[in-house]
Formats: sequence, C-alpha cells, structure tokens
Amino acid sequence: MRIILIYISCVSSLLLRLRRQWPSFVLSSVLLSLVLTACAGPDGPRDLLALIRRNAALAVHNQQLSADNLRLTNEVARLQSDDSYIRRMIRLKLGYVMPGEIVYRFRSTPPS
Repeated sequence: MRIILIYISCVSSLLLRLRRQWPSFVLSSVLLSLVLTACAGPDGPRDLLALIRRNAALAVHNQQLSADNLRLTNEVARLQSDDSYIRRMIRLKLGYVMPGEIVYRFRSTPPS
C-alpha cells in the first residue's frame, strides 16, 4: 500500500510539473525540430557553402572574362586606328609579305 502511495505522489508531482511546464516543452520541441530542419534540410548550411564556393568560382571567371574583354577592346581600337599594327597582324596571322621582301624558311627539324 505504501508503494502505491509513493507511486501516486510521484506521478501526481510529475503531472503537476508537466502542467506548469508544457508550454516550455512544446516550444522547445518546435525549436528543436526547426533547428534540425534548418541544418539537415535542402536549404541548409551545406547548400549555403556550395553556393558560396560557386559564387567565388563565378567571380574568378567573371574577372577573366573582363580581362579578355578589355584586351579585345584594345585590339579592336588598335586595328581601327594603327596602320603599323594592322600590317604586323596581317604578316603574323596571314603570312603576307611586302613587295621586295625576301622570305627565308627554315626547316623545323634537321634532315636525318
């Protein structure tokens, strides 16, 4: 009989404590589930880190493209205004020779 009374008193004190603190339990469980969802969910820290890495790679690629764009813009400006540059590019890229010039061609490998 005494054991039953002790059990009842423990259960009643536990129920009283739960009645007082149930909002805390509910809020803490909701908060815990939100934290777990944020950490392990599809829009969590892993995806954020992947997006940060992708953003850094795209920034580097953007800088390279900007440098190439600047180089090409300068080349277009020189082609539009500098005649000596045009002649040099025609010689280099197309292999043209001015009248009266002599072209020497050398073998790239020695004869065997």
